[in-house]
Amino acid sequence: MDSTNDDLASFETTLPPVAESSGSSSLYTFSYRFATTPLRVASVCRDIHAALTGPKARQSREIDEDKLHDAWETLDQCWKDFDGLRHLGTDGFVQAEDVERFVDGWQVRCFGLTWLRPGFAHLRMVDFHL
Repeated sequence: MDSTNDDLASFETTLPPVAESSGSSSLYTFSYRFATTPLRVASVCRDIHAALTGPKARQSREIDEDKLHDAWETLDQCWKDFDGLRHLGTDGFVQAEDVERFVDGWQVRCFGLTWLRPGFAHLRMVDFHL
C-alpha cells in the first residue's frame, strides 16, 4: 500500500513542473491538474480496500480506524480539490459543462466512499458477504 503511494510520488517528481504559460505547456498544465485528484482518489480507494479486506485486515479482528480516518481526510481534501477545478477555467480546451460533469461525477464517487468514515468502521465488506 505504501509502496504504491511511494511509486506515485516518485513518478510525479519526474514530471515537468506545472507552469502558467501558453501552447503545449498550457495543455500539459490543464491535463495535470485534472488528472492529479482522480489519482489520489484511486490511491485512497486502494488504502480503504487494504484496511478493510487486505491480508492484514483479514488476519485481524480489528479494523485500523486510523487508516480509515486518514482516508476520510484525503477524500475530504479531494472533494475540495475537485471544487477548486471548477474555478480554474477551461483554457479553451473543454467546455465549462464538461468540467462540471467531470467534477460532479468524481464527487459522486467520493460521496459513495464516505460511508467508510471512522464511525462506521465496525462495518466490513466481508461482513456483508460480498
